[in-house]
Amino acid sequence: ANTVQGNYIGTNATGTAAIPNGYYGILVIHSDNVIGGTTGVTVGGPCSGACNLISGNTWDGIYIQDQISNEGIEADYNTIQGNFIGTDVTGTSAIPNGRSGILLYKDTKFNLIGGTDSGAGNLIAGNTRHGIEINGDIETRSNTIQGNRIGTNAAGTAKIPNGQNGFLLAADTTLNVIGGSDSGAGNLISGNTLAGISLNDARNNTIEGNQVGTNLAGTTALSNGGAGISLANGADTNQIGGADSGESNLISGNGGSGVVIDGSGTNANVLAGNFIGTDVAGMTAIANVSYGVQIKGGADLTVIENNLISGNGGTGVTIQSGISQDNSVTGNYIGTKVGGTAALPNAGHGVEVGGDSTLVDGNVISGNTGSGVFITSTRDVSIQGNMIGMAGDTVSPLGNGQHGIRITNSNSSLIGTLAPNRIGANGADGIYVESGSWNRVDGRNEFRSNGGLGIDLGPDGVTPNDSGDGDSGANGLQNFPVFTEVHAVAPNLVLKGTLNSAPNQTFTLHFYQSQICDPSGYGEGEVSIDADTDVTTDGSGNASFTAQAAWDTAMNDRFISVFAVDTSGNTSEFSTCEAITPFVATPANFTATVLSEIDIQLAWVDQSVDETEWIIERSLTGKNQWTELTRFETEDDTGTGAVVTYDDATFLCSRSYDYRLRAYNETGGFYSVYTPVQTAVPNCPALNPPDDFTAVASSPNQIDLAWTDTDINNTENGYRIDHSTDGGTTWKLLLIVPANTEAYAHTNLICNTGHSYRLRAVRSDDNAFSDYTPVQTATTLTCPALAAPLNPAANALSRSEIQFSWEDGSPGQTTRFDVERSSDGTTWASLTGVAPSTTRVIDTNLACGQAYSYRVRAFRVSDGSYSAYSSEVSTSTNACAAAVTHTVGLYQAGIWQFWQTNAGGSPAITFNFGPQQTGWQPVVGDWDGDGTDGIGVYQNGVWLLRNATSGGSVDVTIAFGPAESGWQPVVGDWDGDGTDGIGLYKNGLWLLRQTATSGSPTTTFAFGPAESGWLPVAGDWNGSGLATVGLYKDGLWLLSNRMPAVSDVPPFVYASVGWVPVVGDWNEDRQETAGAYQNGVWQLRQSNSGGMPDVSFAVSVGGGWQPLASVYEGGMGPLSILAVAPTTSAPATSTLTATPVATVEVTASVEPTELPTTATEPVEVTDEASPEATQEVVVPDTATPTPTPTETDLPTATPTEEPTATPVPAQSDSTEEPQS
Repeated sequence: ANTVQGNYIGTNATGTAAIPNGYYGILVIHSDNVIGGTTGVTVGGPCSGACNLISGNTWDGIYIQDQISNEGIEADYNTIQGNFIGTDVTGTSAIPNGRSGILLYKDTKFNLIGGTDSGAGNLIAGNTRHGIEINGDIETRSNTIQGNRIGTNAAGTAKIPNGQNGFLLAADTTLNVIGGSDSGAGNLISGNTLAGISLNDARNNTIEGNQVGTNLAGTTALSNGGAGISLANGADTNQIGGADSGESNLISGNGGSGVVIDGSGTNANVLAGNFIGTDVAGMTAIANVSYGVQIKGGADLTVIENNLISGNGGTGVTIQSGISQDNSVTGNYIGTKVGGTAALPNAGHGVEVGGDSTLVDGNVISGNTGSGVFITSTRDVSIQGNMIGMAGDTVSPLGNGQHGIRITNSNSSLIGTLAPNRIGANGADGIYVESGSWNRVDGRNEFRSNGGLGIDLGPDGVTPNDSGDGDSGANGLQNFPVFTEVHAVAPNLVLKGTLNSAPNQTFTLHFYQSQICDPSGYGEGEVSIDADTDVTTDGSGNASFTAQAAWDTAMNDRFISVFAVDTSGNTSEFSTCEAITPFVATPANFTATVLSEIDIQLAWVDQSVDETEWIIERSLTGKNQWTELTRFETEDDTGTGAVVTYDDATFLCSRSYDYRLRAYNETGGFYSVYTPVQTAVPNCPALNPPDDFTAVASSPNQIDLAWTDTDINNTENGYRIDHSTDGGTTWKLLLIVPANTEAYAHTNLICNTGHSYRLRAVRSDDNAFSDYTPVQTATTLTCPALAAPLNPAANALSRSEIQFSWEDGSPGQTTRFDVERSSDGTTWASLTGVAPSTTRVIDTNLACGQAYSYRVRAFRVSDGSYSAYSSEVSTSTNACAAAVTHTVGLYQAGIWQFWQTNAGGSPAITFNFGPQQTGWQPVVGDWDGDGTDGIGVYQNGVWLLRNATSGGSVDVTIAFGPAESGWQPVVGDWDGDGTDGIGLYKNGLWLLRQTATSGSPTTTFAFGPAESGWLPVAGDWNGSGLATVGLYKDGLWLLSNRMPAVSDVPPFVYASVGWVPVVGDWNEDRQETAGAYQNGVWQLRQSNSGGMPDVSFAVSVGGGWQPLASVYEGGMGPLSILAVAPTTSAPATSTLTATPVATVEVTASVEPTELPTTATEPVEVTDEASPEATQEVVVPDTATPTPTPTETDLPTATPTEEPTATPVPAQSDSTEEPQS
């Protein structure tokens, strides 16, 4: 018996650096030695007591081994206490021993490492292999390890890892005790590189009262790198934790799972009473990174009981692999805080079962992120007596995030067959059978408030029944029962229904009651009802059932549901949830008899003394739309057999009615079954006409009618009043008034006119009428004199429009107003007659800058009288636009040319603007009302406008018109406001907008032939200041002076085939007139009529140019009119000749009913945008700017006919004007 105390073994004298011994720090091969200790005083040692510093040695710090060659000399009963093994003298940093801190090997027994006394525990940290290793054989046994700190610093607050496990027990070592239930017995085993404790082929060892993976206080993680505790390779019959006080281990914060039990033969281990994944109080998570408990590799017969397994990074308990069998999980709190009152979720499922014949019994499995229990790829799992989604108090909801129980690819599960589970408040289904067969759910389980169905077969929610139940899937997609009757007959609840399933099979039906019906209308089932019933289907797969259970009035607001289980265990989903219908005995001999057109008598025989009220319902025959007709208290207290009657007088005699009756008991709150429906068909009496019918005039505009109802049966619906204004020769319906009406005032009549009336009763039910009353006639009172209209006013709206308004001087008396206009104050012309509801007119198509006077008078048709004229008022239209002379221009593929005079020669200005592509058409107009023209181009609903006549970027991009080809642009001042609007024309249809902005047309009309080939023109043809429109084709011109356009200008012929139109004010008379262009030759006319050109000249250009007209003032002027030439090359120049050969119909030949789709509102573009072949509004590249050409740059081609003399059109000798 030797004692070793106060030494520095393997370090320098200060305990701060290694001076290795060649082998072990201490080698023990005998018994009863003490290394360190809790008593004794040393001088100069590493501490003031008995401790040694055993660090830095080449092999193990302490090595104890029995000498097998010396029988009778054994290394037993040694004590190792209070030492620092593998650290420096301060216990804060490592001075590793080259192997383990302590190694007990081969037949070493009854040794004590540490202890429960103060100072007995060793600090065993920083070693190269294990902190403590017990290894050798079955006789290496019965050693005790208590109170040590293994893998941490001396304070237990930081890691000093041992290089492998904190504690290793291996090679049949047995009956060792790690920790204990006494105060101070538990070890702190944290911070190690691999597992905290590893049992490898070690048996019958006990691990109690330790902290594995946390700091000393048990409040934060001090992780072991692998599992907290690992059992493998046949480590069987070990005890981890226990049921008594102090035996629980705290296994939290580890880098792998809390506990891993792995491998075939690693059997019959017990894991009891531990806190796994929480702090020492069980209230806060200190997660093991993976599972709480992991069983795999064929480990069998594990008992996991009464643990708190919460807060882990994966599933709480996972039993993996079908070869791990017969394990049990019982009495644990999984996913909750201690006591099960609040959630402390495991990040995966509560329990995952992949091993056959597993028992999950009596646990609280709630609050987990996944499902409560997940059964996968296994069989014969038993789930009994658990709270799944419920708190530990058994009533409060504490749901799992997914299903309560999920079953996938598993067979023959038993759920609640021995003890019922309570499954509630889970995020999805209560039980979800995803796949697998014969999974039996017992009728005593309880389901409530789950997010999905109580029981769900397959992933589709409610699975409809199929005839014969021949479908396949989860649990064979077993059909559920169908209720036909759920009612209470005190003291029993009677349940009737049917089941259709496989033929000639027996099924057990389990019935439930619930406070609420599931939102799906199916289940759930809160409380089992003692009414389980077996039924057997016939050869067609059909069975009916009648079941009974005890009933009381508290059940009246409950819902009943049922599911079916076949003999193999395949369990169906829940049926529909049906409300209980309590009832008393149904009345007998119910009849409905027509006694008269106003009386249907209902009669029946009382069958009970329990009812307190009769309830009668009525519907139109065959409609099955029942409404309560009446309810009244019963009066029979003498027993059954009394005849009761009720008379209905609230019907319509022309209809047929169904009646039904039931009794009601207000004490129990229940009803009888309805009686059979009875039908009654009443007859309608003839209607009598009203009496005392009179008609009396009460004012010039009103006649009062009155009468008396004489129909004693009161079956009429109303009274029809007919009215005549020709003494009764012709009659019209005035109106039908309700049946309870006996007077009517006919108003808004014309004074001093006669009116006749007649009246009869009507019944809409059978379309019946009474005879008419005698005709009554009255004349409205004499008309008063009409007063002249009041407060006339005239206001100019534009160059061609004036608004004239007034007030009615005799409201209610005027039939119309006659408006007159004068341009000289002497001669008056009638404009229009307007309805009395209209007190203003807008006078249009007036001359600009012209003064006009207006007056109005009222007219009454009843006596043909007029009022005096109103006072006269005068105003002038807005001033005319300044007189200008238009000069010509040309456009082609982004190049613009304008001339200063209409005399030929070189252009005054040439520039580039717009896409350098064909298909775009030029427009010229004053877009912003600044008095000067801008330019633009149009294509397929897109307009690119510039506010100047020069090259540069686009100022405005707008969308107006259909996004399609074939439409041609026009420009004009449509409203005389000095700003040009835009428009489009195609095949007789015109779309005009008053401003050059995006949007819909402000005016749409049809004018011209509905055919292609016509070109639109626009101009002020009569000097009114307003632009109107016209058409041109092959020399024929069709113009209009009005808007919308009409055929008010005689057609004329000017030019011929091949020439294209251009219009302008060529002589400053404020009127636009016709012109024609072809291949550089211009022929201009100063009036809109056929004849010779007034101006003719030529310019040197090639084909394909389109003509323009505008005002040149060193820029461009205020008024612009456009006629666009075809974009294809024109034929050779010809003499300006044409003769009309056919009559042209000018009236509208198309209807502007539905317009084509307008172009999309464009995004902002510049003249550098790229072309896209889509309907999106994308602007192609502008023409590349080129230098302004000089006269020598121009082509040398000249017109076919030199315009030195005025060309004379070839005309016929006929003097006939073109027909219109």
